[in-house]
Amino acid sequence: MQATGLSKSIDKLLLAPFLSLLMLGAAGLPVAALAPADGVETAVEPATVLAATPPGSAGQEASAAHADAPLLHGSVTVLEPFNRQILLKEIELERFAINFRKMNNVQGRWRGWRYFLSQEANAGATAGGLVYQAVERQRVINIANEMFLDNNGKVSYRTRSANRAKLGAGLVPQIVGQTIGAAGSGLELGINVYHEYKARKAGYGPKPSIARVLSLRKEIEDLFAQRRAASLAANLSGADREIAEAEEAVLKDITSMGLAEYVQFHVGAKRFRAFQDSLYVLDIAKNTVGAVGNLMNLKGLHERRPHYAGPGGVLTLTSGMLIIGTPILSRLYGKAVARMHEKSLAKVLDGIEKRDLHKLNADRNKLLQLVAARTDKGAISPQSCSAQTLALLSTYEQQSSLKQCQLELASREIRDGTRAATENITVGTAVGGTKVTLGICSMISGFRYAQQGHKGNTIFQAGTIAYASGSFLTVGDNIRLRIKDEWNRYRLGKKRQLPMQVLGDRLKALDAIEASLKTCSGKSEKKE
Repeated sequence: MQATGLSKSIDKLLLAPFLSLLMLGAAGLPVAALAPADGVETAVEPATVLAATPPGSAGQEASAAHADAPLLHGSVTVLEPFNRQILLKEIELERFAINFRKMNNVQGRWRGWRYFLSQEANAGATAGGLVYQAVERQRVINIANEMFLDNNGKVSYRTRSANRAKLGAGLVPQIVGQTIGAAGSGLELGINVYHEYKARKAGYGPKPSIARVLSLRKEIEDLFAQRRAASLAANLSGADREIAEAEEAVLKDITSMGLAEYVQFHVGAKRFRAFQDSLYVLDIAKNTVGAVGNLMNLKGLHERRPHYAGPGGVLTLTSGMLIIGTPILSRLYGKAVARMHEKSLAKVLDGIEKRDLHKLNADRNKLLQLVAARTDKGAISPQSCSAQTLALLSTYEQQSSLKQCQLELASREIRDGTRAATENITVGTAVGGTKVTLGICSMISGFRYAQQGHKGNTIFQAGTIAYASGSFLTVGDNIRLRIKDEWNRYRLGKKRQLPMQVLGDRLKALDAIEASLKTCSGKSEKKE
């Protein structure tokens, strides 16, 4: 951490009484302290030095001597308490942002496996039921007419029809699979709702969180104002003033980046939660609609009403369109929610200059060069608490930038594994397209060829084969994505680059830095 212009003023004020004693031969009165106590924000008043004025000509000589005395300069170390308190507030801000992200983006180790099992059961059962139906339909297509003897003993032919019991048996696993898929998505949605409730109860809801961050920003701005007042009161020399300004630049970089990080975490968490929840809702909808369509077809088979295939086909078509639209609609909804939160977060960054890692590194390097020059000249002792603060500031910033890069990398790679199954528009379009084909074939068969069993069966078969292919594609793609996700998790976990690992390490580092700052503060208080 860097020392600041406040300490100059203390040195100047502490030296002033002694100079008055030497020049005037009189006792100096106490000097007003500039540095605030840790945790207490107080307005800083310029220090004043009062000296007794001897009577007569002695007083006139003293006045002349005082007029010729050089202007006293304070030390930059007087600003150290303000630096320390600003840094503590910035650590509090960063810790709050990290905890907000953790509370609002809880995924759990086994979420991927739970969702995979429910969707794989859905796809597998659907594919199995469709294949069973396709075999029965193909049996009829291969031999459309069967020979039989009528009552007169003559050979006659009649059109073969599919076994209704077997067709119905093929619908049952499809209904069961879709029910499991909908239940799995409902479970994950319910878990998300529970975590949302816990986050709000812990004070990490959107509105309370924004209010908390705005409060921290106000406290930090007040500390900056006190720091500037103390710097002016200290009447710093040119070299010390340059260090104080460099310190302020670094501290403002940290504040700006901390606020921006909170906004990024807030928007990102809400965007992903909206995307994920809408995905689950649409998943429930497409499975429910599909299951009802299959129930309609099952009812038609049991009641010998082939025209029921028409309404059942409408529902199947709708379900297929939902499969195609789910990844697109979910992402659009997530972006819409993100924009809404960005508007509510505009006041967090209002009036804050945007600063990035490049500027922070440049400002930090400049400060370190100035401090190194002063340390070499003996102006700042390497063993002083001020020097420790400067070192902590440098270490904190280097680690913060590193963790930020790691978090971005980890988040990007994990999202590639966990979201790919739903964000892959190409696969969604292919699978949904095959179900749309089945729906269209079912509608044609039910509405147009309900009384022409052989023709209706042939048309139905084309849709059955198409959607069976799509279901097998889903089975294979789910397995591929699960393997990819586990591999990414294993690879990143070894490097400690999983999001929760990165965030946990950052919190530990923040705790260590905070403890060091408070230890340094305790030493300063003992010295005083």
